[in-house]
Amino acid sequence: MKRIFTVIVLVGALFFALCAYWQLNDPDALWWVAAYAAAALAGFAAILNRLPWQLAALFALAALGFGLYYIWLVVSQNLHYFEDETGREMMGSLMIFIYMLILTRRARLNRN
Repeated sequence: MKRIFTVIVLVGALFFALCAYWQLNDPDALWWVAAYAAAALAGFAAILNRLPWQLAALFALAALGFGLYYIWLVVSQNLHYFEDETGREMMGSLMIFIYMLILTRRARLNRN
């Protein structure tokens, strides 16, 4: 089980590092580069067993908060998930949330 977590975390960290790079041409690039880079760095820290589970949980809650905000925007404005910028930002926030939940679980298991 530990090896599966490590592979998932490594793939996720590389994915979010690429996402941070791809956001450089985005209108609000600073925010998204920082969010994706933080997720990637958290993943690499988790691989090295240097990520406190409380920090991962806090980041997960922040990503969930932003995700819920974007869900509200998408639903209230009747936007399309992939065609509108807000829908894509909603998906990005929720991907970070799910990844940070995985990191929180891994960090708590490594604590024991």
